Amino acid sequence: VTDLKPDLIVITGDMVQWEKNPAPAMAFVESLHAPLGVYCVLGDSDMSAGRQQCLFCHPAGNVHQQRDHPRMFKNSCRTVDLGESGRTMVVAGFFVEDDGNAVDRQTPFHGLPDQNSPLLVLNHFSDGWDEALGERPRLWLAGDTHGGQIRLPDFLWERLHVVDYPRYRAGLFSDGGHKWLYVNRGLGTTGSFPFRFGVTPEITVISFKGGKEICAL
Repeated sequence: VTDLKPDLIVITGDMVQWEKNPAPAMAFVESLHAPLGVYCVLGDSDMSAGRQQCLFCHPAGNVHQQRDHPRMFKNSCRTVDLGESGRTMVVAGFFVEDDGNAVDRQTPFHGLPDQNSPLLVLNHFSDGWDEALGERPRLWLAGDTHGGQIRLPDFLWERLHVVDYPRYRAGLFSDGGHKWLYVNRGLGTTGSFPFRFGVTPEITVISFKGGKEICAL
């Protein structure tokens, strides 16, 4: 990631295995740096860490202090100055609820700032990307699926019901307009299924017109 020298780095959740200590993961994330910032949302496995999950949002677990690096979004957003004639981009992130379901995709983002700026949405899940947040141009970045971890034909994934959103298992999707979804295959595996076959780990580099690059994990 350091060698890629991206302008902005995002992580879309599941930084630790289920019910594991988040401290090693946070030490890695804190070591990442990019000129426009490092932004994260939690996945459902991150939320399983019990009281230790406070480390994700608060340094040393100090609940009175919010992390600024990395910035951990919880149904919140930040306007990022792109440094080009005053151009900006809004980065917004959703958390997940304790039961593992995606939070409401509409309510947290009513009244988003800079309505004319493009929107980068971080969400551990891909469900509802084509319906949420109106017609504003946006790129929705998700994870969760690990690409399925095993390469199988699409029709089998539809029938197996192993992945929550088999249609959006991995890769780039568009509604044909200005809504885009990219689902990252991630780096690791599930604890109960600790291998991959035909689905390589992935760090995604997304380049925009104008030269800005995002590194997505």
